Amino acid sequence: MRANARRGARWLAGGWAVAVALAAALMAGPAQAAPAPFTYSSVAWTGTTAIVAGTDSAGDLYYWYEPDGGSTFTEQLVANGQHITGAPAIGWTGSTVIIAVSQGSQLDYWYQFAGTRSWHKQQVAAAKGTSYGPPAIGWTGKSVIIAAADSTHTLDYWYESADTGSWHEQLVLAGVYGVDYNTAFGPSIGWTGTTVIISSTDNFGGVDYLYQYAGTRHWHFQLVAAGIYPPFGGTAIGWTGRSVVITASDQYGHLGYWYQPAGTGTWHGQLVAKDVYENVPAIAWTGSSVVITAVSVRGNLEYWWQAAGTRPWNKEQVAHALGAGQEVNPSIAAAGDAVIITAVDGSGNLDYWSQQYGTGSWNKQQVAAG
Repeated sequence: MRANARRGARWLAGGWAVAVALAAALMAGPAQAAPAPFTYSSVAWTGTTAIVAGTDSAGDLYYWYEPDGGSTFTEQLVANGQHITGAPAIGWTGSTVIIAVSQGSQLDYWYQFAGTRSWHKQQVAAAKGTSYGPPAIGWTGKSVIIAAADSTHTLDYWYESADTGSWHEQLVLAGVYGVDYNTAFGPSIGWTGTTVIISSTDNFGGVDYLYQYAGTRHWHFQLVAAGIYPPFGGTAIGWTGRSVVITASDQYGHLGYWYQPAGTGTWHGQLVAKDVYENVPAIAWTGSSVVITAVSVRGNLEYWWQAAGTRPWNKEQVAHALGAGQEVNPSIAAAGDAVIITAVDGSGNLDYWSQQYGTGSWNKQQVAAG
């Protein structure tokens, strides 16, 4: 995020097989500088390609992609002058890149079919007298799912079954969410194979977990961690195949991690670090390890990983706060045999790092100059 903002990361996985070659032929060359500094980014993995959504301070929405083994991101301007609130959310359905953004009074959904260049837009919802915060997006295998809170402290959920073009809305919980709706304090969303899962910070600074079984309409609530003081910032959620995992940091700089094995209903907490900037950390699952990224109070971009079945958290520094200043707004995804991270530096440039598992070596690229 920006130096005084916070952000989250969004879960998804999938596989991309065809879009890269055609799109690269049509739109080759390095990304150009944006007309304004970048503010937020979100990264995901299609199975063969890193995909990134980003916004700049002028409210423009951008998209970049880079095939596995590539060295240059290809850029597309999705929309300009959108007055976007907070971070975009990006995902992959197996055949389509999907992006959700908030423009304050409305939530928008953009999608692009693999092998094409055109971006298509749908309005997910329009707020009446309120404003939406940044959304979260995911894919269940059958439906695109989105969650967002509004300025009436209500958490809402929408889903659109594949190829229907029709959004269905549900009230998840009213009166306790959305206190920071116009920052990056949005919810985080995921899919376990049978259940839609959401994490969010409530108005009391607590970390909450909400879930809905497939084919039902009822939302279940659990308090993961109380945060009366110090309160927690935004949260990030993921699924390991066996457990739901959540991370969040509080105003004292404590980075927390919680996990709940499927079917147990019990949350287990761990302290990951004590010196992170009060923002929204990002979380992902690699197939063998839980991985987390966040910015330290010194402005360094940090990375932690914990192998399945173990308790120690291993720490690595991804980037030191030098030159253009601290890296902010981190997002993370698992990418085959690698971990990928995006963040924005102090000059508004959007940066990208990748690391092959177990090497301890981070490779940096600039996605686009701001």
